[in-house]
Amino acid sequence: GSANITAPEVELDAFVDVNIVATPQASSIKVIEVLAGADPKLHIGGSAQINATTSVVAKARSDMVISATAQPGAANNTANIDAAIVNVNVLDDPLNADFTGGADLLVDGLAQINNSGGTTTLQASDILDITTTADGNIGSTAGATVAVTTVTGTETSAALSGSAAVAANSLTVEAINTRTI
Repeated sequence: GSANITAPEVELDAFVDVNIVATPQASSIKVIEVLAGADPKLHIGGSAQINATTSVVAKARSDMVISATAQPGAANNTANIDAAIVNVNVLDDPLNADFTGGADLLVDGLAQINNSGGTTTLQASDILDITTTADGNIGSTAGATVAVTTVTGTETSAALSGSAAVAANSLTVEAINTRTI
C-alpha cells in the first residue's frame, strides 16, 4: 500500500491474546481436546511512509495461555471404564497454508520508516504457556490417565527486506519466542 503516517510517536500493534481453561464435565471417561493457534501479522510494505520524531514501535505478538486438566472421578473405582485423557495441540496451519502459527513482522518493498529523534523497534513476539494435566493421583480410584501436548511448526519472524529503509537514532529488530510447556 501507500499509507502515510506522520506523528510524534507511532505504535502499530497486531496482538492475539488467548486464555483457554479446559475442564471436562462429570462422566466415567473424561476427554479434553484443545486445538489452538495464533498468527498475528504486521506488514509494512509497498510505498508506505512512517514519519515520527520520538519513537516508532511496530509489533506483531501473541500471548497464549492454555490450561487443560482432567482426573478420574473421586468415587470411580472401575478400572475398565474410568479414564482421564487430555490432549492439547498448538497448530501451525489449522486454517490454510498462510497460517504460520507464530507472530510475523515484515517491513519490505519501498517502505520507509523515518524517526528523527528516537528509537525504532520492530518486534515479533510469541509467548506460549501450556499446562496439560491428567491427574491419576486420586485416592480410591482406578483407571488410566494420559496427557499429551503437541506444538508443531510455529515460527516467529521479524524482518527488514527488499528496498525498505529505516532512518533512526536507534533501531532494534527482534524475534522473541518464549515457551513454557
